[in-house]
Amino acid sequence: MHLFAQISYRPPPWPGGLYWIIVIATLAGGVLLYLPARLGLQGKLRTALVGLRLAALALILFCLARPMIKMVISSEHDPNLVIAVDVSESMGIEDYDGPTSRLNRFLREFETSGLRDELAEKYRLRIFEIDTEAREARPLGSLNPTGDHTYLGRSLEELIQKGTDANTIATILVTDGADNSGKDFFSAAEQFTRRGVPLLVVGMGTEEVKDLEIVGITTRKIVRMNTTVVVRAKIRQSGFKHHLVPIKITRAGETVASKEVALKDEFTTVEFEFTPTEEGLLRHRLEIPPQPGEVILKNNERDFSVNSSRRKIRVLYMEGSQYKGQNKKFWEFQYLEQALLEDEDVEVTCLFRDDVAAAAEAGIGYVTHPDKGFPRERKDLFKYDVIISSDIDIGLFTDGQLENTVDFVGDYGGGFCMIGGWTAFGAGGYDESIIDQMLPVDMAGREDRYQENVSFKWMLTPEAFEHPIMRLVSDPIKNRSVWRAMPDFKGYNNVIRAKPAATVLAAHPTDRTKYGRKVMLAVQHYGKGRSMAFMPDTTAGWGEDFEELFGETGDNRYYKKFWKNAIRWLAAYRINVPNQLVTIQTDSTLYERGQNARIEVSVLNNRYEPSRDSEVDLEVKSPSGELIRRKLAPDLSQDGIYPWELPVNESGLYQLVSRARDAKGLIGEDRAVFAVQQSTAEFRDYALNRSLLTSFAALTHGKYYSVAEISKIPGDLTAASRNTVKTEISDIWDHPLIYLVLLALLTVEWIVRKKQGLL
Repeated sequence: MHLFAQISYRPPPWPGGLYWIIVIATLAGGVLLYLPARLGLQGKLRTALVGLRLAALALILFCLARPMIKMVISSEHDPNLVIAVDVSESMGIEDYDGPTSRLNRFLREFETSGLRDELAEKYRLRIFEIDTEAREARPLGSLNPTGDHTYLGRSLEELIQKGTDANTIATILVTDGADNSGKDFFSAAEQFTRRGVPLLVVGMGTEEVKDLEIVGITTRKIVRMNTTVVVRAKIRQSGFKHHLVPIKITRAGETVASKEVALKDEFTTVEFEFTPTEEGLLRHRLEIPPQPGEVILKNNERDFSVNSSRRKIRVLYMEGSQYKGQNKKFWEFQYLEQALLEDEDVEVTCLFRDDVAAAAEAGIGYVTHPDKGFPRERKDLFKYDVIISSDIDIGLFTDGQLENTVDFVGDYGGGFCMIGGWTAFGAGGYDESIIDQMLPVDMAGREDRYQENVSFKWMLTPEAFEHPIMRLVSDPIKNRSVWRAMPDFKGYNNVIRAKPAATVLAAHPTDRTKYGRKVMLAVQHYGKGRSMAFMPDTTAGWGEDFEELFGETGDNRYYKKFWKNAIRWLAAYRINVPNQLVTIQTDSTLYERGQNARIEVSVLNNRYEPSRDSEVDLEVKSPSGELIRRKLAPDLSQDGIYPWELPVNESGLYQLVSRARDAKGLIGEDRAVFAVQQSTAEFRDYALNRSLLTSFAALTHGKYYSVAEISKIPGDLTAASRNTVKTEISDIWDHPLIYLVLLALLTVEWIVRKKQGLL
């Protein structure tokens, strides 16, 4: 080590000439104070007093000059060598002979080859472990592959800050390259390049691993209890092409669905169906049994959750056929009502077109009843999920009720079905109304009314056999024969054609317009909701046989099944979203540790309009019982949405409660749950990424090595020592020692003067 010191002065805050005037005046004054003629002092005493006074004044003048000391320290060190080892779970994969994990294979080679001793002799070794961050670690042999994720970019940027300096000669990076941060980490390589620190990358693992992996699972987050749930799984195979493998879905150890799948390509999509019979957040597991020769088993199973709800589908059914026929056991509306009520998850409110005394006695209201009729307020209408209008004239509704109905479907995901009759579709005045925009057909006017006293059997389109409404039995062949055997209709409403976005499910076998066969049944999506146009009638007159005889051995089971299917299809959006003013939604029902759960609280006012200025509180209870409370701010880009992202780092069930208030008080509250499991990210895209790591090393002027080549590393490193030069500058004038010396000089002078009686 070499040390060089130099004293210099900072520029004074006043002109230089002024400083020297002060110096001369001060020194002169100090001498004049002790003139012999003035004090009568002679000889050594006078000399001592003048010396003390001048020394004190000189010290003050020295401080006023603002002196500083500059020290230059030059030293020679052995260079640092950083070794950064990936300790994420993928480094625990045993894809070497033995079997030996990736991490253990490196540690064994590092020790037994003598590489460790050779490097330690020439360099000062600094050991770091990396997964989601970089951490200094010792000793090397104690490392374990336990990290949930690999964030190479972030870890390497931290490594630059924590592990490299001017004396760092290189960094050895040991990894398989299985980054799952989803971010570009080449910016970190640029930072190593700017610092002149090359990366020597040791790639671990094999590029071809015999394995089966569940890549992803898709299904609805919120489902109806006792309703079929469709689950699609994406399976990735390596080394198992053309193999037949069993796959199953289990819940609490019980199998709920299973099948054998032939793996043809790298990726295979498998579809399962099962029916939840319980309410709540139901966790399921998709499993592939371990196959012979398979290396990685942790990615053979993956959990998913569905939130099973038993909220009833609420149907508002308006019927224009409000009588009993001569041979009828029931009122006309009761055929459809009873068909729907056979499904215990459906609740039906029925209205007649007119005020019928007998119906009123039975508790059945009529459309224009001021309290029990078609809802006049949005908050009352939006309690329903599906509206059925069967032979009801438009004149019975106010403009506000019609607007609310369109908003109910388009903005809030409701279902709307219009059924034919003498006062339906164009014949009912709907052709130029606001209702027209959401129906799947272009309607004729009142003058082109309807066709009756005819007999026909509608013809299904090819699209019909793929549509869930038309699936009366599970066997596709029998389903076709059931539809061929359906009874005739006796009338229908005229429409011009289906709209471009509509799906035609049935058409007239012979009657046509200039656009083709006349549409008898069509459906479409409208905004968030769905609509359906049923041109015949479903009751006596045009549809008597349909409602009574469409079944087996004299029953009407297929009539009932058709309408159950229709209601569930129309209510698809609403049954997945609670019909309430405050709703908690999460972007998933199952997360992995380390992810962020996006929570959105949706708040509506009493008019079911987005509330922009509510006070929204959220309470989260973690699996360990910790309570997190937060006031949510509104999303400025989406009215009525109050979002928050919550990092989830505990496995188990998180419970959410949210309450919203406005100036009038409590609007409402909602509760939700989601589950968190251990991350499986490390067992997706787990193969050695040799090409990526080679490019990464080259960017830093480094080199890529296989584990068998690491003995070449010392020869590729320059072992020369590095000189470091350090400059330190510090002020002298304000050092405490200066003030102590000054005080000592003035004190000694004062004591001498006192003894001589000069004070």
